[in-house]
Amino acid sequence: MRLFYILLLLLFSQLTFGQKVNMALNGSFESISDCPSRQGDIDLAYDLYRYGSVDLFSVCGERDFGVPENALGNQWSADGYSMAGMIVSTQGYWYYEYLIGTLDTSKMIDGEEYCLSVKVSLAENSPYSINQLAFFFSEFRTTKTLYNENGFTRRVIFPMLNYDDRYNDPPGGRYSSGSNSYITPLTITPSSPNNSGWVTIKNTIVYQKEHDYYFWIGGNSRDSSILKLENDNQNVFNPDRTAYYYLDDIKITKVESDTQTLTPQLSADCDKVEYVIDISGDFENIVCYSDTQVLDVMVGNRASFPLNTNFEKIRIEAGYSEYCDKIIYTVKPPSQELKEFVLNTIYPNPTSETVKYNTISQKDNHPIVVEVIDAAGKQVKEMKYTLQKGLNTLSLKVSDLSAGLYLFNFVNTECPSVQKVVIHNR
Repeated sequence: MRLFYILLLLLFSQLTFGQKVNMALNGSFESISDCPSRQGDIDLAYDLYRYGSVDLFSVCGERDFGVPENALGNQWSADGYSMAGMIVSTQGYWYYEYLIGTLDTSKMIDGEEYCLSVKVSLAENSPYSINQLAFFFSEFRTTKTLYNENGFTRRVIFPMLNYDDRYNDPPGGRYSSGSNSYITPLTITPSSPNNSGWVTIKNTIVYQKEHDYYFWIGGNSRDSSILKLENDNQNVFNPDRTAYYYLDDIKITKVESDTQTLTPQLSADCDKVEYVIDISGDFENIVCYSDTQVLDVMVGNRASFPLNTNFEKIRIEAGYSEYCDKIIYTVKPPSQELKEFVLNTIYPNPTSETVKYNTISQKDNHPIVVEVIDAAGKQVKEMKYTLQKGLNTLSLKVSDLSAGLYLFNFVNTECPSVQKVVIHNR
């Protein structure tokens, strides 16, 4: 039976992740040499390594290392039949672990930006949660000892500690600006990743061809204040003051960006213009910026602005749920004609023959009614019109009205209004 499960997992590992090329070899832990039976068995997953005791869980694993039931609770894998698990921080011990994976550098481009996407879930029996993980590329998959010409230890390279260059060579040395400098924090919301499901976290990092061969994922802070107590569960096979997370579905993909230009249209707010984004893609969030300042103007896929906005500084970015790809929308400023098309204004005023009224409709064949009310409050005329989608200019005949002050009440329009009109003698 164990052989059957292993063959099944090897077969599943040949499936692709879709159109995106994944640079993280065996990122879903499906290609394994044997079924897990003890702590630290991540070594059974091809192309994956560990610093500390990183665990492997699988449907073919022994009781403590099974999927979904295992020593940390009950959790289905996010993708396929296997997943990893590890301590990402501890309360008081300053101990954490790192999952180390192999980069498929044959498909990577020097100096280009890549995205790490990983699904995480807080183990059901984890006493603590944490609000951050770290990700970085490295030349090494273990600590590295450097020796001087006499054979004595000169320096030990700790990839998980060297992002501040404390252990690297002096300026100009072989390791002075090595891959250990490129640490990238990944934020986890403590209350979100739990045993009920998985949360995707992601960030970007630049690939350096000369020394980036492995990726590391793990804890990056010795500050115990970032730990949050979830329960007082002592019945785990790791120390009782740990934050333990499952990991699955690791993807490292090239960051792609696209730029598009949006054309303005008059908003249903009647005195603004708006830009509408097609959200047929798998967008996670849409954010509007003025230079670097975030503008709280997005309502769904629409952003509305007053006509006097400095549109040259506006851009809108749409991101995707599992990748760092984004579309950057620049906005085309409204034309002078559009700016002059002032809604809810009736003109000319005063008049004797006709008046014009600018309005907008979000649909075709939209019927409206214009009620004309005299100074005594009596309705003296009613006019019916049909609006088409977009901008509409109505021509209202008033030559049959006596001189005086009237109220024009626009009923059933998307921009309801009452306008005062003075009719003078012809």
